[in-house]
Amino acid sequence: MSKAMDFQPARIALIGAVLFGAIAAGTAPLARADDGDRRPSFRSDDRQERREVRTESRQERREGRTESRQDRREGRTDSRQERRDARSEARQETRQDRREVRTDVRQDRREDRRDLRSERRDNRIEFRQDRAAEHRYYPHRGAVIQALPHGHRMINYRNTRYYFDNGVWYRPFGASFVVIAPPIGIFVPVLPLGYITMQIGSNAYYVANDVYYARRGDGYVVVEPPEGNAAYSVDDYSAGQEQIFIYPRKGQSEQQQARDRYECHSWARDQTGFDPTRQMADISSAQLDALRSDYHRAMGACLDARGYTVR
Repeated sequence: MSKAMDFQPARIALIGAVLFGAIAAGTAPLARADDGDRRPSFRSDDRQERREVRTESRQERREGRTESRQDRREGRTDSRQERRDARSEARQETRQDRREVRTDVRQDRREDRRDLRSERRDNRIEFRQDRAAEHRYYPHRGAVIQALPHGHRMINYRNTRYYFDNGVWYRPFGASFVVIAPPIGIFVPVLPLGYITMQIGSNAYYVANDVYYARRGDGYVVVEPPEGNAAYSVDDYSAGQEQIFIYPRKGQSEQQQARDRYECHSWARDQTGFDPTRQMADISSAQLDALRSDYHRAMGACLDARGYTVR
C-alpha cells in the first residue's frame, strides 16, 4: 500500500513533465514563427526607407542636372543674342558710315559740278563782256557720240564730210562721230541759234561756240578770230530772244532745250516770214513790231506743244 502511494506522485510528475515538454515543443515553433514574421517586417521597412531616400537623392540630382543644363542653355542663348546684337549694331554703324560717306561724296560732286558750271558761266559772261546772252550747252571738242542729233546738216568741204547742228561741228569717226572745231573757210547757209554779233571796224562777225563766222553771199563762212576791240551789236538774235523765257515741264536737258528752240525758231520763221537773225530792210517799224509779235506767238505755241512753259 505504501509502495503504491509512493509510485503515484512520481507518475504524476512524469506525466506533468511530458505534458510540459509537449506544450513547450508545441508553442516554440509558434514563437519562432511569430518572431520570424516580425523581424522581416522591420527589415522591409528599413529597406523601403533607404529606397525612398535614394530615389529622392537621385531625383534631386536629376533636377539639379536639369537646372544646370537649363542655366547653361540660357547662358549660351544670352551669349549668342548678345553677339548677334553686337554684330547687328556693328553692321548698322557700318551701313550708316557708308551712307554718310556716299552722301558726302555726292554732295562734293554736286558742289564741284555747281562750281564748274558757275566757272563756265562766268567765263562765258566775261567773254561776252557781261552782256545778257543765251547761255548754251556745247559738248567739248573731242567728245565721241554714237548718233548725230536730229535736224543736222551735212556739208562737204574739200572732199570731206562735216556735220553741223546748232553751233556744234562733227566729223565721222569710224562708226561714230567726233566733235571738232570746223575748218577755216567752210560755208554754212544759216547761223546757229544763240550767236552774238561782234563789230570790229567796218566788219561784222558772228560768234557761237567759240567759232567766228562772217557773212558771204547767201550764207556764212568760218573765219579766223579777228584782232582788234569788238563792239557788240544790239540787233543780234540773242538780244531779240531775251524776252522769251522757257521752263521745261518734262525735265528736258539743256541740249534738248537748245534743239527744240532752234527747230521752233525755224518753224516760226517759216510761218511768219520773220527771222530775228536777219535784218529786214524797206519795212516800217510798225510792220516790224507786228511781224516780231507774230513770230513770238508762233514760237511760244511750238515750244508749248513740246512741253515748255513760255513767258
